[in-house]
Amino acid sequence: MLAGLGRRIRFVEVTWLLITFLVLKLSFAGILKECNRLILEQQLRERNMQLKASLARLEIDYHKGVIDMETYAKRQSEILQELESMPVQKDAAGGDTSLDL
Repeated sequence: MLAGLGRRIRFVEVTWLLITFLVLKLSFAGILKECNRLILEQQLRERNMQLKASLARLEIDYHKGVIDMETYAKRQSEILQELESMPVQKDAAGGDTSLDL
């Protein structure tokens, strides 16, 4: 009778350990996914700022006469096209911070 009880306790302990392991594994996967999402958002924000800075420098160069109208129009078009093709973050006022990919 006591031998059967010992096996029962060991089974419960092993089951508890397996459940704990699975919960921790799923939690870690969720944390990793969230970290990757935050990194992607930051990279997109940085790229967006770089493109806007490039656009501003381009306009300054054009007004200084460093580049001609044709070069200005071509580069401006390229930069604006890349800006428009970037995924946008939903409005923070709406409470949703997920990205539209």
